[in-house]
Amino acid sequence: MRPGFDTRRHAKRGISGSFKLAAFFANRILVRPGKTKAQIEGRQKPRFGSDGKVLKKNETIGRGEFEIVCENAHAGLKEAMQGANEIIGQTELRGKLPGCQLDYLGYGDYQGGAVELKTQWDTGVDTDSPRSNSLPKDIKNPHLMQIAGYWHITGKIPRIVYANRLGYRVFEATIEQLEYALSDVIAACVRREKLMMVTENVEQLLKLCDPHFADSFVWRDVHPDVLRQDKKISGSN
Repeated sequence: MRPGFDTRRHAKRGISGSFKLAAFFANRILVRPGKTKAQIEGRQKPRFGSDGKVLKKNETIGRGEFEIVCENAHAGLKEAMQGANEIIGQTELRGKLPGCQLDYLGYGDYQGGAVELKTQWDTGVDTDSPRSNSLPKDIKNPHLMQIAGYWHITGKIPRIVYANRLGYRVFEATIEQLEYALSDVIAACVRREKLMMVTENVEQLLKLCDPHFADSFVWRDVHPDVLRQDKKISGSN
């Protein structure tokens, strides 16, 4: 899960209490229902072999992406949790970052923030030519920043599991990686608090932020009408 600000404490602290940014976006993000349905059906379509690769011509029994990714994620989690006496599910993690007024809030996937799972899903799954989302060779920077916050709160060295239909990989972050990422997290949180302090509403805040419209992961499934309105508010016509 992604970490973020506690908006309830935000309001209590009096830092631009009118900001309810998470709710603002939750109410506005509309996806294309037809495309979403096609993607779900595509992930269930039995077109892969036991190795996760596209069925060969002489193979008749296939498996869906959902099933294979879940199996690989399960195998990766078993490796990451090897030796544990119990499995702990999602845990709320809350703590203070140096220089910040607001609580840092996140939700660790497993083992009290010590194990995180990231699934890598195919692209083009709603077509006849799905493309595998490859497994990374190291921890991706956004995920490193996420688990660095958990490490700061819990003191546990986190492991992260990446799984796709072709397999899985398990990484354990180093102290050097975590310290470097944590410094970036703190700097970002301090900037966001300052932006909240100098603005009075969501529209003003958006005008001071880079919406990253070129980021296809964030905006690719947003309804065109919503995207146009967001661009208008942010001044990115």
